[in-house]
Amino acid sequence: MNGVRDTDYYTSGLGGGKLTLWMNNKSYIATDQTVRRLGPDGTQDASFIEMNAGPYFSSLQGGDYHVFPDGRVLMTGTHQLNDPVRGFVGYYNLIWFSNTGYLDTTRVHRQGNGSITRIREQPDGRFLCSGNVQWYDGQPVSVVFRVEADGAVDPSYSSPLEGIPTDIGSSFRGVGDIEPLADGRTLVGGYWRLAGSTDTIGVMRLMPDGSQDPSFDPVPLSASGAFTNWIFPATNDILPLPDGRMIIVGNFDHVRGVPRGGIAMINADGSLNEEYFVGASCGNYSSPEVNYRYIAGIVPAPDGSYYIYGAYRGYNDGTTSYWPWEQGFVSRLYGLNVGVREHERFAFKLYPNPANATTTIELQHLPSAATVSLRDALGREVLQQRLSERSTTVQLQALSEGIYTLQFISEGKVIAQEKLIVQP
Repeated sequence: MNGVRDTDYYTSGLGGGKLTLWMNNKSYIATDQTVRRLGPDGTQDASFIEMNAGPYFSSLQGGDYHVFPDGRVLMTGTHQLNDPVRGFVGYYNLIWFSNTGYLDTTRVHRQGNGSITRIREQPDGRFLCSGNVQWYDGQPVSVVFRVEADGAVDPSYSSPLEGIPTDIGSSFRGVGDIEPLADGRTLVGGYWRLAGSTDTIGVMRLMPDGSQDPSFDPVPLSASGAFTNWIFPATNDILPLPDGRMIIVGNFDHVRGVPRGGIAMINADGSLNEEYFVGASCGNYSSPEVNYRYIAGIVPAPDGSYYIYGAYRGYNDGTTSYWPWEQGFVSRLYGLNVGVREHERFAFKLYPNPANATTTIELQHLPSAATVSLRDALGREVLQQRLSERSTTVQLQALSEGIYTLQFISEGKVIAQEKLIVQP
């Protein structure tokens, strides 16, 4: 809570990449090549083997991964399989693993001509992918493409994004984040351009079929040489807000030509919000070898605050400048009144709360096209359920204990939300 290291949690080199919380306070963590599972105290979970210990898999270039509720893992990158009995021999880019870490021999593993670096699950169970890949499953794909729940390419999805040519004859296809939205659209952050254009883009919104959303003006970013030693100004992470706005963080010091130091609020139409993060900026993190100054991610906390993290020392919130020894690498932000106010005419009861196995929702009236979404402390959707009656029971047995946010959605918009505590 106060930023002091938790000495009860094992500090190790088991991984340094993406961390995904799972049930019973266990978690998954990415290494440079594979994924490991950790116990509640941070030590390695022996019930999930080292992936390379299995008989059919050899890791090469790591990518991204997705954890299913039962603990299975879908991993990307570029890796080698040697399973001639089932016909999987060679390099593969989308690979399935059981919840014990072994290669899942019941699944069809997929191939492309390059590494997939990002994968995100849509609410319907399909996946959005991106990476240095132009062909997948024998078909051409764009910078962002979609695969079915079984990993097969979805030919009906096509995005207008293309890579940035480099001086070595290749193209940079940099997607920092993919955020599927409840209404089927998608926010994409990174560094690329639209087909047929030379203008670079940091954020845009796509329609459910991958086409450009005409109601959103793509967001350009820029970064001066003094700001970062990264070549490309890019969005690293997007935090969608319930009212359609979003917070973006990354390697940039200007948004639409206006100063913003690695963090900015974007309105639902793509315009720059002039109320939040005016004058905000992170400071340099320097050593004899590097000069970094960027924010890698932003995570909401249950109490309404936000955590940012990245390579920086010192932070100016636009009002107060904090010295490098006060703030660095991880900071907590307060005072962002960006949540959703409860709809004045929407009344409901939620009981029991705290809950364990189930909780019940009672509505005064049933909104049109209503669903309820449950999000964990990291903002990830862990459950979605349609509301067809004024009284609905929500099953919680598959969830780990913790604080969740229950959102009521009507016609694609969040109309109310409530904290829900799940107990063992």
